[in-house]
Amino acid sequence: VAEEHTDVVDQQIDIGVRVGPLRDSRFVARPVGKMPLRVVAAPSLIARTGVPKNLDALAAMPLTSLINRKSRRPWPWVFSKSRQLPVPSPAFVTDDFDAECAAVLAGLGFGQLIAPLVEPWLASGVLVPVLEAEAPEPWPIYVYRSQRAPVPARVRLVYDELIRVLR
Repeated sequence: VAEEHTDVVDQQIDIGVRVGPLRDSRFVARPVGKMPLRVVAAPSLIARTGVPKNLDALAAMPLTSLINRKSRRPWPWVFSKSRQLPVPSPAFVTDDFDAECAAVLAGLGFGQLIAPLVEPWLASGVLVPVLEAEAPEPWPIYVYRSQRAPVPARVRLVYDELIRVLR
């Protein structure tokens, strides 16, 4: 899962939105939703490779990979029951969600992508979901702000409105 940690306290960032665990106690955070992950492919790729029936079969397919910008290594794919699938020889590698989605749309490989990015393509049939029963628990989405006090009124206003809108 791609992410870039920023020291928001040092950079004086007032408010943030985080997908995934928020482990920093310097923040006041409110959960606002969940972000599912979906394994998807273009119908043209499925016509060439078939539909993987399990994770072992998926591992043998062409896969796209998102790079962890800090380690420069591919993020493993995650599945239910805390299982992970490393992507040692990806068919396409990038550090950009949109580029990975474009590669999947072009039929270069199966991809594990965030649901909001692929839902329009799934609804139109341009992408096909696979191994839906193996999907991991959706990631939590948080709106957060630093704990410094006092909280300026403009920060409180935007923080509260983000929570309202994203829920």
